[in-house]
Amino acid sequence: KDIMKGQVWRLFTPIFRHGDVLHILFNMMWMVDLGRRIEPIRGTTRFVGLVLCFALFSNLAEAGWAAVSPWEPQHFSVFFGMSGVVSGLFGYAWMCGRFRPYERIAVGQQELGYMLGWLVICSFGFVGPIANAAHWGGLVIGMAIGAAPSLWRKVR
Repeated sequence: KDIMKGQVWRLFTPIFRHGDVLHILFNMMWMVDLGRRIEPIRGTTRFVGLVLCFALFSNLAEAGWAAVSPWEPQHFSVFFGMSGVVSGLFGYAWMCGRFRPYERIAVGQQELGYMLGWLVICSFGFVGPIANAAHWGGLVIGMAIGAAPSLWRKVR
């Protein structure tokens, strides 16, 4: 509702809030790990652009889900964390490694198992109320952006 009234910063600011120390440590661990893979290859400006893009799309996914979800209609008002961005960066690195391994941006099979396993565990509610739409939205847009250049070349 507030977003529709022009408060567009609400689509980005949730990434700066976290629930507790473990939440921020877990997110920052992944941000550092994935950032070390992506930023040296893509550059700081492009990396920041990816972070903002993944924040926007993952938060839009969460807001959209909250608007239609029968379980927690007020969920977006208490949504926070950088997990949607982390999921986006992960999906991006995963697809870069799959389609363009020569760029040296990739994730390992063990990391893939951890991340996808965590997403499934969260999605089934085993760890309490989680912004699952943000996680999945970030992953999907990250995969799309990571795969797009290679797929675009194949189409052309």
